Amino acid sequence: MINQKIQNFYRAFEDKHRGSRQEIKNRLKIYVQFIQPLKKLYPKPKALDIGCGRGEWLELLKENSFEGIGIDIDEYMLEACTKLNLSVLCQDAIKYLQAQEDESVEVISAFHLIEHISFEDLHILVSESVRVLKPAGLLILETPNAQNIKVATENFYTDPTHTKPIPTELLSFLLQHHGFYKSKTLGLQESIKLLDTTNVTIKDIIGSVSPDYALISQKQAKDESLALFDEPFSLNIGITLDQLVLKFEERLINLQNKFNKAIYQANTQVEMANTQVKQANTQVKQVNTQIQEVNTSYHLLLNSNSFKITKPLRVLVKYAKSFSFISLKELVKKSIKYLIFKINTSPKLRLFALNVLKNFPKTKARLKKIVTSNSFKQRTQNPNSQELSPEAKIIYNKLKETF
Repeated sequence: MINQKIQNFYRAFEDKHRGSRQEIKNRLKIYVQFIQPLKKLYPKPKALDIGCGRGEWLELLKENSFEGIGIDIDEYMLEACTKLNLSVLCQDAIKYLQAQEDESVEVISAFHLIEHISFEDLHILVSESVRVLKPAGLLILETPNAQNIKVATENFYTDPTHTKPIPTELLSFLLQHHGFYKSKTLGLQESIKLLDTTNVTIKDIIGSVSPDYALISQKQAKDESLALFDEPFSLNIGITLDQLVLKFEERLINLQNKFNKAIYQANTQVEMANTQVKQANTQVKQVNTQIQEVNTSYHLLLNSNSFKITKPLRVLVKYAKSFSFISLKELVKKSIKYLIFKINTSPKLRLFALNVLKNFPKTKARLKKIVTSNSFKQRTQNPNSQELSPEAKIIYNKLKETF
């Protein structure tokens, strides 16, 4: 009673997780191209499907003119095959294989069977297959792919009847060890998008390697017979872990190159900005130097004797700008004469003026000409302010106050 409950559980589990009949049949079509050349060698090829289940592969064999026989110990699974008039037997597959004659069939297949049996039984299955297959005959073994990290560490163990994953290297060596001439590894059920994309992630590396794989092994035969299979055996099907890792590394390199380019551009801009800042600082220093020079010149000017002597003239100009009068030229002439008059009347001021004018010979000569002129000699006293306009009188009086 307990065994029946367990059996019912497994059947329900298979129905949910295996996939629909049509889905499985579509997946198995990939093997048709490998078995087709056998029809050129053997007119009525035979195929033995070990652990045939619902018979999806048997149905494809029939559609492609192969005489297929399915072996399974689960009567419930075989009911689906019987409804489709497929040739099936309910018995132990290993024992059935051992009972077959040498070189009696062209194809032996076992889809998702070897992960359910012991390694000892796997040895028997492989060695008996070499014996039973005709020359150039094919053994097809499909099983979960241990290269897929998610499959190997999680998905594989969701089926309680699984024993342990079988790595491709182990299975390939086992087939070679028992005498198979060559083997072809196919990756199965991977995402098609990953075949062309370069945007591989860590998640893809963990779970996007082909979830299943198959090893198609061929028995030794004449060269002309084996040549018929060159095309399908040359195909690269599936995605390996190495391929995904390589794509991921290429993506990292591209990202690193883009990052380095961005850093280089940023550094270039920073260097340009620093250069501009240095140039601006240099200009600021130059301006500050010029300002200091102007300030120094200004202070020297303020403390110079010439600036002090010309103070009355500056006062004159200042007040001249404040008034509009008729004879500015006349006012300037009278002001100069007045200045000369004041200097001549003050021995100290006259001596100072003569010392200063030694440095300005042209100015001294011009002033001397003015002093020796007839109009100036007639002036022995202050200029007549009565001759000036009202505005000029105000400026004239200011000059007098200054001296």
